[in-house]
Amino acid sequence: MAIYEEVLAWADRLPPWRHDALRRLCVQGGWSEEDLGEILDLAKQHHGVASAFAPSPQPIRFAAEHFPAEANQDQAVVLRSLHTLTNVGKIPSDQALEFQAQGSLSCTGAMAPESPAMREC
Repeated sequence: MAIYEEVLAWADRLPPWRHDALRRLCVQGGWSEEDLGEILDLAKQHHGVASAFAPSPQPIRFAAEHFPAEANQDQAVVLRSLHTLTNVGKIPSDQALEFQAQGSLSCTGAMAPESPAMREC
């Protein structure tokens, strides 16, 4: 199963307001303050609270056409760094882990990226 199908199957288990939030995130790349207000209103409606908007917003289900790009077998996705980590082993939250564009890095146990015990493949 391709990642697109897996995400769609996962999204099908979400309540309607989360579908709408996911759709907005994928289409726009983020949420505006207005979006967050409408998403909060949709969540409240889902739990029986009357909408603060007139007319009340209606959730739009996340669908395949909302993915930001088509799958492309000819291009690779490269992880260049990880940052703003929270509660990940002993990695300080203000530290960024940088990776090379090619090759692989194995980081296990108590080893740190700058450790001489690290082995780059």
